[in-house]
Amino acid sequence: MAEKTIQVLFKFKKLIKDQPCIVFLSGYPYASRLGDGYFQRVASISQHFSDFLQIFIDRETNPNSKTWWDCPQPGILSISIRHNWVARIVAIIGIMLSKRLYIHSVYPLKNLLFLFNLPWVLKFIDFHGVVPEELHLINDFAAAKTMGKIEEFAIRKTDYFIFVSESMRNHFSNKYNISFDRNYLILPIIPKISASISPKSTLPDRPIVVYTGGLQTWQKIPEIIDTIANTSCDYQYKFYTSHTEELKALVSEKGIQQINIEIAFKPHDELLNIYKSCHFGFLLRDDHVVNRVSCPTKLIEYLAFGILPILLNDHIGDFYKMGIKYISLDDFRRKNLPDDNYMQAMIEHNFIIYQSLLQLQQKGIETLKEIFLNY
Repeated sequence: MAEKTIQVLFKFKKLIKDQPCIVFLSGYPYASRLGDGYFQRVASISQHFSDFLQIFIDRETNPNSKTWWDCPQPGILSISIRHNWVARIVAIIGIMLSKRLYIHSVYPLKNLLFLFNLPWVLKFIDFHGVVPEELHLINDFAAAKTMGKIEEFAIRKTDYFIFVSESMRNHFSNKYNISFDRNYLILPIIPKISASISPKSTLPDRPIVVYTGGLQTWQKIPEIIDTIANTSCDYQYKFYTSHTEELKALVSEKGIQQINIEIAFKPHDELLNIYKSCHFGFLLRDDHVVNRVSCPTKLIEYLAFGILPILLNDHIGDFYKMGIKYISLDDFRRKNLPDDNYMQAMIEHNFIIYQSLLQLQQKGIETLKEIFLNY
């Protein structure tokens, strides 16, 4: 095993001399991880650098390997630094040889802030969200304080900043009194999908309503379950989450018969096919800084597949200023729905928003590649 490890590392060292390399401070986006929005972002960025060698530094154990390293695809090396000093040394060597470090969120920086002191290494940080505020929202005040210090340190030391929305850039500018100039990019979170808004037939008597994602506090699951309880005769509900048993218990507590709602876990690829037959999708968020700066992956997917979002609040990322069309939760509960022609117009308008964000991402990726290649 040791001999094979050395062979892999020497091979990568030789390749790095002949081909540009980028190191990601994040776990590799294995298929088993793609139900998590964090890893959807990691996969979204990684797919655009197929012409680069890629090294992923993972703080967790590699799920597809019994050793501290794995080659999930040609030209990609995943290194688990969990409880392994050899792996940590190899990871640092990889960063020094690559000279390019892309940090996915401030979470993986815990106990690794020394990486900012590595000479000649160009450092990018991709703020998936506003971590201290997210932790404060779930009342984890100690972790919020710790991550707040890490965030402030990182933002003072980083060479380039990646934001998911213009609203997020404004948030950090106001929070730290920083005037970002040319050292930032706006890269919306756009998963790799084959988008389609082929016209759906006339709304059936019971339109299909979908929710995908976790059961975190900010997802407002109790409000969704209350809505289902009061409208189960009006709509067909599909609820896809990895926390199926917990959700089934919540649904049972409300007296909702599970014949009126499909509860299951589906791989991401299957979800994209299911979206094609859905009419509406829940995305209930409060007017809070966590939501005002965000770019929810599932909202992007709703727009890309002609699903009209059901919103409690429309101040989500840059979508409000882009004029997103949606159904308010109150109108949905009262079944006050648009007619077929107006609904199709709303769907087409939202698809234009999706295309605009996709173009913004593509432009940002091109700029990012240019920076990497010229360094």
